[in-house]
Amino acid sequence: MNSLIRYGILLLSLLANFIARAQYSVSAHYTVKDGLPASTVYCMAQDKNGFMWIGTEAGLVRYDGTNFKVFTTKDGLPDNGVLGIVLDKVSERIWLATYSTHVCYYQNK
Repeated sequence: MNSLIRYGILLLSLLANFIARAQYSVSAHYTVKDGLPASTVYCMAQDKNGFMWIGTEAGLVRYDGTNFKVFTTKDGLPDNGVLGIVLDKVSERIWLATYSTHVCYYQNK
């Protein structure tokens, strides 16, 4: 009976080792060639709809998992350098801190 318990423990530990090795995280590396406006990224946040918001030195980026949409001063930003992003869950605004020390927000397009 002792040897049966030993083999059972050995089998469970081997099985646990294979399961642990099967888990891995997937990551992607995006560059300017993929659609980012700059290679320097200062901040990131994910909103409740799953969009990734990325603050770069050349604008704010919304990434939906496939496409990058870039927002700049032409879209109303006080400065293209976005240093900070804070998601407001109550008002659903995306607050931004820019190079020019102005604070602004994005809401409902």
